Amino acid sequence: FGWPAVNHIAGADVMAALRGRRAFGATVGCLDVGGGSAQVVYLPKTHKHSIIPLSEIRSTLYSRSYSGFGAKYMEQMVRGHFSQTATDNPDAPVDYPCGFSGRAETFGDVRMVGTGDFDACAAAIRSVMANATAADGALPMVIPEGDRALPFWGMSLLHHVTHFLSVAAPPMPFPRPSVDDIAAAGRRLCARPWAAVVALGNLSPETPPHRVGGRCF
Repeated sequence: FGWPAVNHIAGADVMAALRGRRAFGATVGCLDVGGGSAQVVYLPKTHKHSIIPLSEIRSTLYSRSYSGFGAKYMEQMVRGHFSQTATDNPDAPVDYPCGFSGRAETFGDVRMVGTGDFDACAAAIRSVMANATAADGALPMVIPEGDRALPFWGMSLLHHVTHFLSVAAPPMPFPRPSVDDIAAAGRRLCARPWAAVVALGNLSPETPPHRVGGRCF
């Protein structure tokens, strides 16, 4: 149901097509990121201009769910990745690029201090995702090559994060930022000292105070 809803918001009249009144035109895909998994749903380009009855739409849409690729689960995986670099010196915390600059936290018995390095964090996430896919034999989270030019809209956690970025690290267009917009705002926000982030207060109802510390990730 998320796919028709997102396309309705995007201005694509998919309901008329689903009722068999006309062929599908341009549509958008959905990217849904939760805590434990991520999902992608879209109408493949080969079915554009097709008449597809409602009874067949579920089997026609490209739909995949990637367990273990949700934000909360992946955050724990990345923390575990960096915890392996800890030394035996308890006074030497591990640098953690996915944490706000100067924010101290622990993962198990390992002390970590955020460096707010957005690009190093992104590189680590890509590495952890690739290693997890290879180790578990899971499907790689990759859109088939022929459909990568299709527009996609983010849902769920992506909405929460982008709203927080729009008020905590402006300027950023909301509610429809591009991937480049999100990356630029993420770099600005993560580089801020943790004390300055705390001083911003409760800016977004989508981000309760206990989740602010994870918004750099």
